[in-house]
Amino acid sequence: MNESKIFTLLAIFVLVMGALFIDTSFSGAAIYSDDIHEVYSSDSIILWSPENSVEMNSIRVSGSVSGDGLVQVYLFHGLDEYLLHSVEAAGSPFAFSMECIETCSLPNLDSSKYLLRFSVPSGVSYQLDDIHYGDEVVESAEGVYEFVEPTLQAPSLFGDFGISSGSNIAFVSPTPSDDKTITTQYVPIEASITSGSTLDTIAYDWDGTSTNL
Repeated sequence: MNESKIFTLLAIFVLVMGALFIDTSFSGAAIYSDDIHEVYSSDSIILWSPENSVEMNSIRVSGSVSGDGLVQVYLFHGLDEYLLHSVEAAGSPFAFSMECIETCSLPNLDSSKYLLRFSVPSGVSYQLDDIHYGDEVVESAEGVYEFVEPTLQAPSLFGDFGISSGSNIAFVSPTPSDDKTITTQYVPIEASITSGSTLDTIAYDWDGTSTNL
């Protein structure tokens, strides 16, 4: 085999291996996370400088919130303002993971610095653990929903499936009021049930599904 044929075969081999390398190495979206681990209990503005210089198609946050009130976080890029996160705190602490609203699909932001504005009412603690960003476009984790209280049936007692004398069932805080507009796909629900006898079974209906406790 002469030198020209050897060179041609080597060139083809390099091209094929290069194509395989590109396909396997650059497929999929790149997602980065910056550790923040800060707690905000009042209105605040911070400067966020991403640790990785990349074009951003989405920005999401993870953390937790406690207290009673609506927290909103805004991202500023130049003159543009985006609602990054909105969460209703309702008493007990609860965590959220990789959530976004208007920052789920962004037009390739590539700034080295961004302003974050936190709107936090008195008595609420908002802990920002991580900011996730990259070239992945994601669906919004939140939307606008109308809350409708589930229906609680009368309690059934041992040996008696009727309504006991003095029974009382009521939704209590932090359950949202009926027909309230909420901005999350989760909601805390608490019910106060009092009865003159020991309760055996609690049945409730939610979105057409009946469940017994």
